[in-house]
Amino acid sequence: MAIRVNNSLCLFYNPLTFFSQHVLIALEEKKLPYKTHTVDWTQQEQYEAWYMRLNPLGELPTLRDGVKIIPDSSRIIDYLEDNFSNGSTPRLLPEKGSDSEAEKKIQSFRQVLLGIPIAAVTFGVAFFPDFTDNKRTSSLLANCTFMTGILGRQIAKIEKNMTKYPELHKDYETKKAAISLSVKNWSDRNKVTAALDELEIVMDKVEAELSSHTEGKVDWWLCCQMFTIADILLAVLLERLDVIGLSSRYWGSDRRPAIAAYYEKCAKRESINKMAAAHSSWSTLSGAVGNNWLPVAGAAALIGIGIYAYKKLK
Repeated sequence: MAIRVNNSLCLFYNPLTFFSQHVLIALEEKKLPYKTHTVDWTQQEQYEAWYMRLNPLGELPTLRDGVKIIPDSSRIIDYLEDNFSNGSTPRLLPEKGSDSEAEKKIQSFRQVLLGIPIAAVTFGVAFFPDFTDNKRTSSLLANCTFMTGILGRQIAKIEKNMTKYPELHKDYETKKAAISLSVKNWSDRNKVTAALDELEIVMDKVEAELSSHTEGKVDWWLCCQMFTIADILLAVLLERLDVIGLSSRYWGSDRRPAIAAYYEKCAKRESINKMAAAHSSWSTLSGAVGNNWLPVAGAAALIGIGIYAYKKLK
């Protein structure tokens, strides 16, 4: 295990994006000093040449540690855990060999939670508003013209830069194909239904695990007493489901009460509230970019302020 003292971490991210939120919470949990560079997805900045050179997939987030570039939220979190875990730095995984049962559960839930097609769920609800019970969300998001407009601007930006930066043509071409396929999947009601049904199975597994925490385990998080990587993934997932109007389907009306209690517990976690405050603040600022982008900022705000709003309403 490497032991590092860090003063050079810089996170390229947007506080509203699902996977950026994973890394932001991890950095806060580990109490690491870091800088951020906000990439404005409302202006498709992730497809600018400077960022595509940093991350050829054009995805958020990306971590820079000195000269090292680490893409992908899972790889970033593993990098942080492998390189910044010592006596004074909180861990997100038990020390190897200290709790083999917890280690297995964490990795199992991590795999399950990362396997959820969250984009299909988020944007599928936008295409098919009858899936959600959040009327405020659906009024902004559930508009096919609005959604296809956002995606159309992304493709237009990619096509423009594909010509402008021929050395990045292959990367842009790959990204354009990925977006086109995603739109096809998000606008397919059968595929969205399948994604939502898949989530039912995941939620059953989570509820069963949380419900098993009796007697001396009542204060446990998902897999053990400590807050782990699995908890980061679950907390961000529950927030997203809440904000897009799916909480009643998955844990409302006394359905899956252990998940409901867990979500309340998350609302009190400092790292989660710092993350929520960051994207709430950015949502407000992004609304000032001009009337043409206000719908985008408004939708972003709704996707990003679940736990923060929940705590304010308590």
